Amino acid sequence: MANDGSVERSRGIVKFYNGEKGFGFARRENGAPDVFIHANALKRSGIEDGVKTGDKLEFDVLPVDGKGPKADKIRLLAKV
Repeated sequence: MANDGSVERSRGIVKFYNGEKGFGFARRENGAPDVFIHANALKRSGIEDGVKTGDKLEFDVLPVDGKGPKADKIRLLAKV
């Protein structure tokens, strides 16, 4: 996360996503910690069908108190 208060935009690949439970994780291209992906963030971003392992994404990285970073404003770059 940038120190100036701006939101970090990152790219990554879906490592795991469970559509029934509505969550998963993406590995970031820059090697930073994985980000949490929630079904609500996908829906807010217009991705109604969810994502699959290997899909390429672009997203904002938001910190979560006491937990790892989460993805928001997700854009699907490529489906597998």
